[in-house]
Amino acid sequence: MITWVLEKASFEHRIAVNEKIIKRLAETGHAHKEIFIVPFERSVVGGDPHIEGRIVAYGSTAIDDVVARNKWQPALWRSDGVVETSVLNAIGTNYLNYDMKSLDPSDVLAYAKEQGWEFFFVKPDTDDKEFPGMVCDQQKYPFFMEALIANMWDKHDFKVCVSSIKNIGIEWRIPVVDGEIVDYSIYRQWRKVMPSREIYQEVLDFTKKMISLHDPARAYVIDVGQVNDELKVIEYNGFNSAGFYACDINNIVDAVNTM
Repeated sequence: MITWVLEKASFEHRIAVNEKIIKRLAETGHAHKEIFIVPFERSVVGGDPHIEGRIVAYGSTAIDDVVARNKWQPALWRSDGVVETSVLNAIGTNYLNYDMKSLDPSDVLAYAKEQGWEFFFVKPDTDDKEFPGMVCDQQKYPFFMEALIANMWDKHDFKVCVSSIKNIGIEWRIPVVDGEIVDYSIYRQWRKVMPSREIYQEVLDFTKKMISLHDPARAYVIDVGQVNDELKVIEYNGFNSAGFYACDINNIVDAVNTM
């Protein structure tokens, strides 16, 4: 029997997701434990819980340290296969930022200038979420990166992917468990967060094709975007810290519990 360990959330959306997960676990006879993780320290208020058996962890990336300390299994599905260079190598031009280059943060500005990009897209080439993917310009980027690195509480090296800006229409989040699509949600429409549980058949078909090309973990999410008249993979993300927007949480929980 699987026990879910949930990090207590402070954001409204994550609180609602946790409540839905807990409700479904109660309905299906599965146990759960909510924990509060002290920011930056990554310690658990009241101490780490003692839990035996199979465990699934869900929360921010801070929960990774709790899992590692307690050697819980399977718990997390982190994979180098969700980082940008791995996705690009696997799916090629099906990837939105197929023209990206992975660089040291200090080399990004020079590369953008070389390409003639006044504005450009940047995101970490990691699954550690050092910063969210964003559009920068040549003036803003150096100040942003200097402040980011200066204020990192766990100093470490990382690469930054830089690419041209793309015009995205609808964006979908699609959870995948054991190679199968288990649910779906629109999460952004024309750059505005507008969650809705809708999807076109061609998006499902495209996603299945991408899974056949690149299936990096037992559980993860794929973000797919409508770009002009084409579909592109925006990114792959790890399961354990992913937002689920308007997805049917019951379908996701049930799929994980029957892995």
